[in-house]
Amino acid sequence: MRKFGRNQEGFVLVELLVVLAVLGILAGIVVWVVGGIYATSQAQVCRMEQRIVVTALQASAAANLRGEFPAVAGIDGLDGARNSGFLEWGETSRYWRYDAPVVSGGLTAANLIRVNTAGVASGDCPA
Repeated sequence: MRKFGRNQEGFVLVELLVVLAVLGILAGIVVWVVGGIYATSQAQVCRMEQRIVVTALQASAAANLRGEFPAVAGIDGLDGARNSGFLEWGETSRYWRYDAPVVSGGLTAANLIRVNTAGVASGDCPA
Protein backbone atom coordinates (compact mmCIF):
# COMPACT_ATOMS: atom_id res chain seq x y z
CA MET A 1 0.00 0.00 0.00
CA ARG A 2 0.98 3.57 -0.66
CA LYS A 3 1.14 6.02 2.12
CA PHE A 4 0.10 9.62 1.51
CA GLY A 5 2.38 12.22 2.98
CA ARG A 6 2.43 15.99 3.22
CA ASN A 7 4.71 16.41 0.20
CA GLN A 8 2.19 15.00 -2.28
CA GLU A 9 1.38 17.11 -5.32
CA GLY A 10 -2.19 17.98 -6.33
CA PHE A 11 -4.88 20.58 -6.03
CA VAL A 12 -6.13 21.86 -2.74
CA LEU A 13 -9.86 22.23 -2.20
CA VAL A 14 -9.51 26.02 -2.03
CA GLU A 15 -7.82 26.11 -5.44
CA LEU A 16 -10.62 24.09 -6.99
CA LEU A 17 -13.24 26.39 -5.44
CA VAL A 18 -11.45 29.46 -6.82
CA VAL A 19 -11.39 27.95 -10.32
CA LEU A 20 -15.10 27.11 -10.08
CA ALA A 21 -15.90 30.65 -8.91
CA VAL A 22 -13.98 32.17 -11.84
CA LEU A 23 -15.78 29.89 -14.30
CA GLY A 24 -19.12 30.83 -12.75
CA ILE A 25 -18.37 34.53 -13.14
CA LEU A 26 -17.34 34.05 -16.77
CA ALA A 27 -20.51 32.06 -17.48
CA GLY A 28 -22.63 34.85 -15.94
CA ILE A 29 -20.95 37.46 -18.13
CA VAL A 30 -21.53 35.37 -21.27
CA VAL A 31 -25.23 34.87 -20.45
CA TRP A 32 -25.65 38.60 -19.82
CA VAL A 33 -23.98 39.55 -23.13
CA VAL A 34 -25.94 36.99 -25.16
CA GLY A 35 -29.21 38.16 -23.56
CA GLY A 36 -28.49 41.73 -24.64
CA ILE A 37 -27.70 40.63 -28.18
CA TYR A 38 -30.98 38.69 -28.34
CA ALA A 39 -33.05 41.68 -27.19
CA THR A 40 -31.34 43.96 -29.72
CA SER A 41 -31.93 41.48 -32.53
CA GLN A 42 -35.64 41.18 -31.66
CA ALA A 43 -36.02 44.97 -31.88
CA GLN A 44 -34.29 44.92 -35.27
CA VAL A 45 -36.61 42.15 -36.48
CA CYS A 46 -39.63 44.21 -35.39
CA ARG A 47 -38.45 47.33 -37.24
CA MET A 48 -37.50 45.34 -40.34
CA GLU A 49 -40.87 43.59 -40.41
CA GLN A 50 -42.59 46.96 -40.21
CA ARG A 51 -40.59 48.18 -43.23
CA ILE A 52 -41.43 45.02 -45.18
CA VAL A 53 -45.16 45.33 -44.44
CA VAL A 54 -45.25 49.04 -45.36
CA THR A 55 -43.29 48.40 -48.57
CA ALA A 56 -45.58 45.51 -49.55
CA LEU A 57 -48.71 47.61 -48.95
CA GLN A 58 -47.29 50.53 -50.92
CA ALA A 59 -46.22 48.22 -53.75
CA SER A 60 -49.73 46.72 -53.83
CA ALA A 61 -51.21 50.20 -54.14
CA ALA A 62 -48.72 51.16 -56.85
CA ALA A 63 -49.50 47.99 -58.82
CA ASN A 64 -53.23 48.66 -58.60
CA LEU A 65 -54.37 50.82 -61.52
CA ARG A 66 -56.48 53.02 -59.23
CA GLY A 67 -53.75 53.34 -56.60
CA GLU A 68 -55.91 51.73 -53.92
CA PHE A 69 -54.37 49.94 -50.97
CA PRO A 70 -55.38 46.27 -50.49
CA ALA A 71 -58.39 45.34 -48.40
CA VAL A 72 -57.96 44.00 -44.88
CA ALA A 73 -58.16 40.19 -44.93
CA GLY A 74 -56.64 37.28 -43.03
CA ILE A 75 -55.27 36.86 -39.53
CA ASP A 76 -52.88 39.80 -39.79
CA GLY A 77 -54.89 41.73 -42.40
CA LEU A 78 -52.20 41.30 -45.05
CA ASP A 79 -53.81 38.72 -47.35
CA GLY A 80 -54.55 41.48 -49.86
CA ALA A 81 -50.83 42.18 -50.18
CA ARG A 82 -50.18 38.42 -50.41
CA ASN A 83 -52.74 38.12 -53.23
CA SER A 84 -50.87 40.86 -55.08
CA GLY A 85 -47.67 38.82 -54.76
CA PHE A 86 -45.78 41.27 -52.54
CA LEU A 87 -45.74 39.10 -49.40
CA GLU A 88 -45.11 35.37 -49.00
CA TRP A 89 -47.99 33.03 -48.17
CA GLY A 90 -47.74 30.78 -45.11
CA GLU A 91 -46.04 33.34 -42.92
CA THR A 92 -48.01 35.74 -40.77
CA SER A 93 -46.69 39.02 -39.51
CA ARG A 94 -45.15 38.47 -36.09
CA TYR A 95 -45.35 42.02 -34.79
CA TRP A 96 -47.76 43.97 -37.02
CA ARG A 97 -51.38 43.84 -38.12
CA TYR A 98 -52.85 45.81 -41.01
CA ASP A 99 -55.98 47.06 -39.32
CA ALA A 100 -57.72 49.62 -41.50
CA PRO A 101 -57.55 50.08 -45.24
CA VAL A 102 -55.93 53.30 -46.37
CA VAL A 103 -58.45 55.77 -47.75
CA SER A 104 -56.17 58.56 -48.90
CA GLY A 105 -52.94 60.23 -47.93
CA GLY A 106 -50.87 57.06 -47.57
CA LEU A 107 -50.16 54.82 -44.60
CA THR A 108 -50.44 56.22 -41.09
CA ALA A 109 -49.92 54.80 -37.61
CA ALA A 110 -53.66 54.04 -37.53
CA ASN A 111 -53.29 51.55 -40.38
CA LEU A 112 -50.64 49.38 -38.71
CA ILE A 113 -51.07 48.14 -35.15
CA ARG A 114 -48.31 46.44 -33.20
CA VAL A 115 -49.78 43.22 -31.84
CA ASN A 116 -46.80 41.46 -30.27
CA THR A 117 -44.81 43.17 -27.54
CA ALA A 118 -42.94 40.12 -26.27
CA GLY A 119 -39.25 40.82 -25.85
CA VAL A 120 -39.30 44.24 -27.52
CA ALA A 121 -39.93 47.51 -25.71
CA SER A 122 -42.31 49.93 -27.41
CA GLY A 123 -39.55 52.54 -27.60
CA ASP A 124 -37.31 50.11 -29.52
CA CYS A 125 -39.94 49.45 -32.19
CA PRO A 126 -42.55 52.22 -32.26
CA ALA A 127 -45.68 52.12 -34.37
